[in-house]
Amino acid sequence: MALSGTELASDPVAAPPQPWVWDGPDAGDLGLYVHIPFCARKCVYCDFNTYAGLEALHDRTVEALCDEIRLRGRQTNRPGLVSVFLGGGTPTLLEPDRLGQLLNAIKSSFNLAPDCEITCEANPNSADRRRFQALAAGGVNRVSIGAQSFDQAELQLLGRWHGASAIGKAVAEARQAGIDNVSLDLIYGLPGQSPERFQRSLARALELRPDHLSLYALTVERGTPLARMVRDAEVPEPDDDAAADMYLAAIETCRTAGFTHYEVANWSRTPERHASRHNRLYWRNQSWLGIGPGAHSHRRAARGRTGTSLRWWNLKAVPAYVRCLRDGASPVAGRERVGPKLSQAESLMLGLRLLEEGVADATFRREHGVGLWERFGSVLEHLMAEGLLRFESERILLTHRGLLFHNRVAEALLPS
Repeated sequence: MALSGTELASDPVAAPPQPWVWDGPDAGDLGLYVHIPFCARKCVYCDFNTYAGLEALHDRTVEALCDEIRLRGRQTNRPGLVSVFLGGGTPTLLEPDRLGQLLNAIKSSFNLAPDCEITCEANPNSADRRRFQALAAGGVNRVSIGAQSFDQAELQLLGRWHGASAIGKAVAEARQAGIDNVSLDLIYGLPGQSPERFQRSLARALELRPDHLSLYALTVERGTPLARMVRDAEVPEPDDDAAADMYLAAIETCRTAGFTHYEVANWSRTPERHASRHNRLYWRNQSWLGIGPGAHSHRRAARGRTGTSLRWWNLKAVPAYVRCLRDGASPVAGRERVGPKLSQAESLMLGLRLLEEGVADATFRREHGVGLWERFGSVLEHLMAEGLLRFESERILLTHRGLLFHNRVAEALLPS
């Protein structure tokens, strides 16, 4: 249930429990995520909080998003942001003036770092020159384009509504608008997909000279059209062994092309410039504010404390979210405290995804007030004996074998 206007003091942002702080030496970095929940068509594999056919709500939702942005800026006393991420959904379904409106609300409500990374997700069909120009004018310096495949049959299977040629056009128009950090997303492990077929898509992506690549294994999420298609034998179930082969081949292909494999599913041409700063906030278990229907937020405990962190989330339904903000109420639907043991496990589990950085014992101790070996000694020794982790330069990292079994590593680290 949303909080009423008279109950706003119980909003976790309006009345932050101590010792959490939004700014200062113990706060760590802060990012802002803005969820635009609209799609022209929902893909068969997607279980995100997104909706097609709600064009009549676009303008009112943007107004509500701006209201929440301003509300959070006031409540948190305009903290500094190192990253902003406009995600969805398909943000580029919005008209250019609405994209500009959102970006102006962010800049007027928060203090953006001089080198703040501002990313917008884009669909090849909806991201035209006008929208890229509006994004660049609003300060966007990074776009993430959802290519998913360069194979027309695969795009149709996934329910994507763009053709392969639209991907190159979108990359070119983003660069012409002055956005110099372009990322492409691809999905592998599709039903019936061969390693050779995925390699062709990856080669097509590399020909466009992106600055960053995200390669995701397809997962069949419960309740999606794809889950029904697999259940009814309309398509074969994805082959995990074939997906692993595709992943290992992709590692070598991207290495040969000059990309650094800096995170389990992400590669960048120049990590210092092109690795996703916003996503590294998640992997480092830092703090972020989530704006929009169904958006989640995380507030980590102050450095060196063994206190609890906090997560909260907004109402998912777009009409209810819009109504709350229109009435001056908080859109927060629920929250949970995260105790020290779980927070420590999440920091290690997420940090291991950063392949060159891993988790340094000194950093972990600074963040949580306890060392890695004190907290996880026997578990780490077991995972190292299995060949999934290694310890070098006073930090824990995934091994090459651990890349394929990082989910097993995560399960071992989480408290029972």
